[in-house]
Amino acid sequence: MREHRRLFWAAVWLAVTFVAVKAYYLGAPAGRTLVAAWDYVRDLAAVSYVDVLWAALLWVCGRAALRIAASRPRAQRAITAAVLGLAAVSCLYALASIFFFSVFGGFLTYQLLALVGDVRMLRSSVAAQVTPATLAALVGVPMLFVALVLGTVRLTKPAAGPWWRRGGVALALLVVWAIGGHVWFVKEWTTRRDRQVAGNAPWMFASSWWQAMAGDGAVHMAGSFSADDLGDFEPLRHAMPNLPAVRVRGARLLAARRPPNVILIVLESVAAQWAGLNHGSYDSTPNLKAESARGLVFDNFYAHIGRSSNSLASILLSTYPKLDFGDITEEYPRLPGTSIASVFHDRGYRTAFVTPSDLDWADWRTFLDRRGFGEVIDHHQLPCTTLLSSWGMEDHCAVDGMIQFIEKDPARPFFVMAWTQQTHHPYEPSPGVPMLEFVRDSVTDAYDMGRYLNVMHETDHHLERLFETIRRAGLEQDTLIVVTGDHGQAFGAPHDSYMQGRTVY
Repeated sequence: MREHRRLFWAAVWLAVTFVAVKAYYLGAPAGRTLVAAWDYVRDLAAVSYVDVLWAALLWVCGRAALRIAASRPRAQRAITAAVLGLAAVSCLYALASIFFFSVFGGFLTYQLLALVGDVRMLRSSVAAQVTPATLAALVGVPMLFVALVLGTVRLTKPAAGPWWRRGGVALALLVVWAIGGHVWFVKEWTTRRDRQVAGNAPWMFASSWWQAMAGDGAVHMAGSFSADDLGDFEPLRHAMPNLPAVRVRGARLLAARRPPNVILIVLESVAAQWAGLNHGSYDSTPNLKAESARGLVFDNFYAHIGRSSNSLASILLSTYPKLDFGDITEEYPRLPGTSIASVFHDRGYRTAFVTPSDLDWADWRTFLDRRGFGEVIDHHQLPCTTLLSSWGMEDHCAVDGMIQFIEKDPARPFFVMAWTQQTHHPYEPSPGVPMLEFVRDSVTDAYDMGRYLNVMHETDHHLERLFETIRRAGLEQDTLIVVTGDHGQAFGAPHDSYMQGRTVY
């Protein structure tokens, strides 16, 4: 009987904890009126009724196991201990998933874990969301859950009669909460951006793992897009303007001067929509905007997967990477192909790859080896000493490294490929740099977007130092500078997407 009571109270307190976690997500009621309180209860039921059903399912499975082990007390104790442990882990996972949901706009699934890959460099992105209160909650909630279960069993007396009569109140609350929550979810939550918070985090992870294992073992992207979203990919409907005739004589004279230098800069997680160029609504890259008056801007530009490693392979080798969640640099570090750097190197160019990040990430160092780069420089070789985050140093360190490389022998043609990192989550500003107010529109993730635009503005400032270096050396007529992003970044608007990697937005 004692094991049955432990099982029952474990399910009850698990359901209560799940509801409390979702209440934390919703925050306080909108007002102190009865109407506001009633709306809050309905919203809470809508986002937690699946959680309550999960707790009930755990209880049903535990009851069935206890019945099978009815004549073996030791087995029954092991069963209730296992259920209690699983419930405590579910409490921890539910709370951690809510913190994760606030950052990524979705729960942690097997597919997203496969997407993350090496978690070592992710620690800054995770730490940006972790506070002392968060850590205390992650440790304290499971411990409090176990204490409540054991304390309730100790302090309450066993009730007489059949189990359904003893648990009649709990059963009635379960039915009312589940039915009411489902009705209100269908009525009010199906069109909300954060509707996925109504799912049960442990079940979503378990089901995502099962789907991958039951299929071909691969991780697949899922989801659908509305017609408005897909409209962004419609072909241009206006005629292209007639291009002026090429002045062949002038082109020959220019080519006869010297082979052109080439600088290829890849801005981490930067999309055109956040830059202050043709269609960007934020003045986050004033120097690039000024330079664009002397250049060519591609403003309808798409990366087919939000994965830096795959973008590296695509840009460097002109290879179309496969559409999956793996890092092609890690899966195929010796991927065959002709590197653009090797083309320049074979023609007598000085070549270098420069990044303020760590090239051990996803085995980039091996991937770049024997690709035609005379120098491969990451934060270990740059003229800086302090890491800004686990992702690497400030972008100005990479610009310093590029300038040093160029000034070594400016008379000899060079090819430099650089990959920035500061615009990667958690968008860490450099110490002492004042924060500017960029976000004016209604954006779901305004805090992160504000930091993102600020570090983009900071990187843009240091790129101007590179441009000035080229001008001072008298190389501006002999140098082609290409600036692109490896993929975009999402902040909840205009599309229901966050961060990167899960959709083309």
